[in-house]
Amino acid sequence: MRWGNSSGAIKGIREDLYPDILASGDLSKALAKAFANLGSSLQSTTTSVKFIPYARAEGGSRFCQMYIAAHERLFIFDFWSKGVGYGKGSTADLHDAAQAIHFWIIEQPDLARMQDRFSFFAPEPQGLAHEAGRAVEYQWERLRESWSRTADGKPDAMSPLVLIEAAMQQPELRQLFPFTSLYSLHFSRTTGYPFTNDCPFAVPVGNAPLPRPQAA
Repeated sequence: MRWGNSSGAIKGIREDLYPDILASGDLSKALAKAFANLGSSLQSTTTSVKFIPYARAEGGSRFCQMYIAAHERLFIFDFWSKGVGYGKGSTADLHDAAQAIHFWIIEQPDLARMQDRFSFFAPEPQGLAHEAGRAVEYQWERLRESWSRTADGKPDAMSPLVLIEAAMQQPELRQLFPFTSLYSLHFSRTTGYPFTNDCPFAVPVGNAPLPRPQAA
């Protein structure tokens, strides 16, 4: 397992893997020091995560979160913009990690520039879809594929798949951003988190196909 676990966080970070973090006091302070060494204006903060080493940096609509691996030296971080995850990265070098985070937040590059500059950066499919202007289409396809796989494995389990497939045939609904909560199908007018809550949602009562509308 890569992520630092709660027991390791309580007992302390391994000195043989992260002497720089221990010298700084915690992960957030170590990242802040790396930013300062770059001459970056970014600040690093820690929020309410108590059981794993965690740091966060943000600016405008973009932010990054950082964690560390438990049993190897590895800084793991993600890249967000307007509530959408655009990519992930991991490296053993905190300086390189700070450079990537600074570049993402301050320079606001597209995904191609991130990939060209940082070999450890990996774009997320949803990030590529958002950048290409097809976030809504991607989400509909992702939901249908995901719930189809679930239905194949558990054909008798409750599922919103029937609702998803029916809603995809309705132009008024197809233009909205869909997401599921447990088995209910919701719609948002925005494509990033937090989603809007001003649209009705649908809850399945079974897995039978929905009746077709009767011709007038």
